[in-house]
Amino acid sequence: RKIPLTRIIEDVGDMKVTLCDEDCIPSTSNDQRIPIVAFVHEVIPSSQIVEHCRNRGVICRACKFLSTGKFWDEMDLTRYDGVVRFSFAHYNSISDVQRTINVLEMLQEW
Repeated sequence: RKIPLTRIIEDVGDMKVTLCDEDCIPSTSNDQRIPIVAFVHEVIPSSQIVEHCRNRGVICRACKFLSTGKFWDEMDLTRYDGVVRFSFAHYNSISDVQRTINVLEMLQEW
């Protein structure tokens, strides 16, 4: 059985993953970081995903956040209306993440 966050990432499909080098990683252990999942869907607009989730009690956002136009150009994201972002924290349980997945899977064309 796959862990829920891995399922979200795999369900999104073709992805670009950017990794930080050692200079941008804080000197904390992995268990102290807050997991953030951000993605775009090839067919479903980010704003529609957010509205669908919010209507079902799952909180997420869609925008460019603090990224620059250069980043959007380099990542070929300019055709999207922002990225969908879920911020999971220490108070979220595995069942919260599973519920998020279930809500996403309810979307037509997911």
